[in-house]
Amino acid sequence: MTLPTTRAVLAPLILLAIAIALPFVAPTYYVQFASKALIMGILAMSLNLVVGFGGLVSLCHAAFFGIAGYALALLSPKYDPASFWLTFPVAVAASALAALLIGALALRTRGIYFIMVTLAFGEMLFFLFHDSKFAGGSDGAFIYNKPSLAIGSFTASWLNLEKPQIFYFFILVILVAVIALLTMIVRSPFGHALAASRDNERRARALGFPIFRLQLTAFTLSGAIAGVAGYFAAAQFGFVAPQMLGWHVSATVLVMVLIGGLRSVAGPLVGALVLIGLEEVLKASTEYWKLAEGLIIIAIVLMLPNGVRQLLAMVLPDRDSSGAHQARHGLSLRAEQSNPDSKDDGPNNPALRAVGLHKHFGGLAAVSDVSLDVREGEIHAVIGPNGAGKSTLVNLLSGDLFLNDGEIGLGGHDITKLKADRRALAGLGRSYQKTTIFPQFTAQENVRLAAQAHANSPLKMSGDIYSDTETAQRTQDALHKAGLAERANLVAANLSHGEQRQLEIAMVLATQPRVILLDEPLAGMGQAEARHMVDLIASLKQGRAVLVIEHDMDAVFELADRLTVMADGHVIASGAPQDVRNDPAVKLAYLGDGDAS
Repeated sequence: MTLPTTRAVLAPLILLAIAIALPFVAPTYYVQFASKALIMGILAMSLNLVVGFGGLVSLCHAAFFGIAGYALALLSPKYDPASFWLTFPVAVAASALAALLIGALALRTRGIYFIMVTLAFGEMLFFLFHDSKFAGGSDGAFIYNKPSLAIGSFTASWLNLEKPQIFYFFILVILVAVIALLTMIVRSPFGHALAASRDNERRARALGFPIFRLQLTAFTLSGAIAGVAGYFAAAQFGFVAPQMLGWHVSATVLVMVLIGGLRSVAGPLVGALVLIGLEEVLKASTEYWKLAEGLIIIAIVLMLPNGVRQLLAMVLPDRDSSGAHQARHGLSLRAEQSNPDSKDDGPNNPALRAVGLHKHFGGLAAVSDVSLDVREGEIHAVIGPNGAGKSTLVNLLSGDLFLNDGEIGLGGHDITKLKADRRALAGLGRSYQKTTIFPQFTAQENVRLAAQAHANSPLKMSGDIYSDTETAQRTQDALHKAGLAERANLVAANLSHGEQRQLEIAMVLATQPRVILLDEPLAGMGQAEARHMVDLIASLKQGRAVLVIEHDMDAVFELADRLTVMADGHVIASGAPQDVRNDPAVKLAYLGDGDAS
C-alpha cells in the first residue's frame, strides 16, 4: 500500500470543504443551482464509466435518466409524499433493467454502429413517453411532493427534503457515495479488465476475458447510476417530461465528460460544474450565449485535451515520487528456476488436434480439409507462401474465426464451438501476426492482466489488484522467462519492437497455457532480436505444445520438431523437417529447388 499523492489528498478535501460550506453562505437560489449541478455531475460520471473507462460512446444515457424520473412520478401519490425507501430502489432498478436490455442488443455492434444503435434506442424511449398518455404524454407529469425519508413513524426536520439545504446535503452524500463506488470499481480487477477491453478488445478476449459480459455489466451499472441522477432530478424540479430522455441531453452530458476529462472518476463532475456554471453566466450576459458557449467549449477541448483537471495539476503539482510509482506498479522480480506451467502428460500426447478444417469466405476456400495435431513437448511449424491460409488456420484454432466444417480438440476435449475467451481459459494461448498488447499499460501491467484473466475472480469489483499473491507470482515468472524482468515498469509503447514481441509471449505465459500458437513471431526483427526470440521460443515447449507460423526458414528448421506445409488452403506435406525439405511438392510450391538443397 502506498501513500496518496499530494493532489489526490488536497483536491478532494478542498472541494468537499467548499461544497459543505456553500449552503451556509449562499442564497437559496444558488443552493438549488448547486443541487442541479451535482445531479448532472452524477449523470456525467455514470456515462464516463462506459465512455472513458470502457471506450463505449453511448447516446442513450438520457433514457435511463428519464426512466428513473418517470418511475418516481408514476409511483408518487398526488397529494402525499412517496416513500424514498420504496421509490428510489424501484426507479434505479427500472433504469438498470433498461440498460441491461439495451446493452444486450447494442453491445453486439461496435464503433459507429454502437453509437447509432444506442441513439436509436434512446429516441424510441423518448417517443414512447412522448406519444403515450399513461405518463402524461408530451405534457409530462408532476410530482407534487419530494420523497419522504421517514422510516415508519420516525421523522425529523433534518430529513425533510422539501428544504433546499437539506435536499442539497442529501444529494452531496449520494454524490460522495457514487464517487466512492466508481473509484472502487475502476481500481478493482473488474475496472482494469474493462480498461483492457477499451484499449485492445481483441487481445483482452484472447487472454480469456469475457468481453460481452464485462461490457454489459459496466453498461448496466452505468445505467443504474444514471437512474440515481434521474430520480433526484425529478424530485428536485417536481416535474418530468419526455425531453429528459432526448438525445440532446445525452450529447450535453457527453460534452461534460469531455470537458472534465476522460478516464477520471470525478473529472465529469468538474465538467458538469463548468458547463452548467458557464451557461448561467452567459445567459445573464448575452442573448447569443449559445454561440459564446460553443466557442468556449471548443477552446477548452483544444487547449486542455485531458479536460479541465489539467488545470488542477498545474495548481497542485503531483509530488508522487518515482519510488512511490514503482511501489504502486512494480514487483520484486526475482528469478524463478521452477517451471510451474509444466504438465505431467506424456510427450507424445496430442495437446491440440484439428480434423478436416474448412473455412470459406464467399467463394474463396481459405482453408480446405486441413488436419494436424500438436503434441506436448514439441514445436510444430506451419509454413507456406503468402495466401496459403496459415493465419486463417491460427485464427480458426484460437476461435477468432469459426469453422464452416471440421473439429478442434484441446487436451482431449472438443472446443470447436467455444469462443476465443473460453478457449483461452481452457489452455490455449496465442500471439498475433501484428504485435497486439496494451500499449498504454506498463509491461508488468500487461502481464498481470493476462494472469488476472485466469485468476479465481478475474472480474471482482472490489479489492486491490496487487493483493493477489498467486497472480503476482505468475506475473513475476512470465516476465522473467520472457527476459523482461528489468523492463517491467516501462510503458509498453516505449519498448522496442523485439521487446514488445517478448511481452506478447510473456502475456501468453502468464495464462499458463497448454498450447501456444505463435503467428510470425520473428516478423520485423533484426538479427540480434531474432536470435533472442528463437531461443525464447525453443524454451517454450517444455511442458507445452507450440505451433509456430514463420517465414524465416533458418529459424523454422532450427526450431521445428515437425513441419506442415500449406499451399492454396491445403496441406501438401507434413512430417519431420528433413523429410519435408526433400518433398518434391514442397520444393515446387514453396521452398524452391535451390533453397531445399
